[in-house]
Amino acid sequence: MLIFAVDQISKWGAWHYWPAMRWHPFFPFGGKALLENFYGMDVALVNHANKGAAFGFFASHQEFLLGFRLAIVLATSIWLFFINKVEGYLLPVGLILSGALSNIIDYFFYDHVVDLFYFRFWGYAYPVFNVADSVICIGTGLMLIHMLRAKKR
Repeated sequence: MLIFAVDQISKWGAWHYWPAMRWHPFFPFGGKALLENFYGMDVALVNHANKGAAFGFFASHQEFLLGFRLAIVLATSIWLFFINKVEGYLLPVGLILSGALSNIIDYFFYDHVVDLFYFRFWGYAYPVFNVADSVICIGTGLMLIHMLRAKKR
């Protein structure tokens, strides 16, 4: 629940206090620079509207994506709480679900997902992301580690 709140508050702040991210050659692209050319690294807080899935894929199919995401969250919740009683999955799946639900909520508040962290390392720009995306990745990594450990036993 804490992660959900932190994600929603950070998105609200980015949406209300920073102009929309602009793609031009000047860093920080309309956002707030946290690091600029620090050993080749740039980090900024921005306000970026992501109407699609990861990397903006399927941006023209928002209703399909919303339905798909809701179905995945429902199926994962059923699997976790009613079918799978194996220990070790609660934290990873809880992280994944909290991140997924927070990104789903964005569609109802903003009509898209609000992304706000922009990283550029040694000239390579990474996709803009948010706290929920980070938590989904961490939860997925923890789940994979747990599955690999369980398979070795």
